[in-house]
Amino acid sequence: MGEDPQKVKRNAASAYDYEKDSRWADYWSNVLIPPHMASRSDVVDHFKRKFYQRYIVPPKGVDSGVDVLPALGWPAVSLADDDDDEV
Repeated sequence: MGEDPQKVKRNAASAYDYEKDSRWADYWSNVLIPPHMASRSDVVDHFKRKFYQRYIVPPKGVDSGVDVLPALGWPAVSLADDDDDEV
């Protein structure tokens, strides 16, 4: 039987090198919690897992090569052809 997927995710998040990722420092500096909570390792680990989920693990079911606007019924927008002087 396979290992629990949540445990695998938690282990991967704890093994990630946050100190080498400049996004982590920015993320942590914007977390608004009381200083006595920020010093607790369980709280820091919680926010590291949230960071890992948001910035490291790709979202399921999302293909970055798909243009979403036409799928929603909106016209595709190309910013490359904006050199027209139409007003």
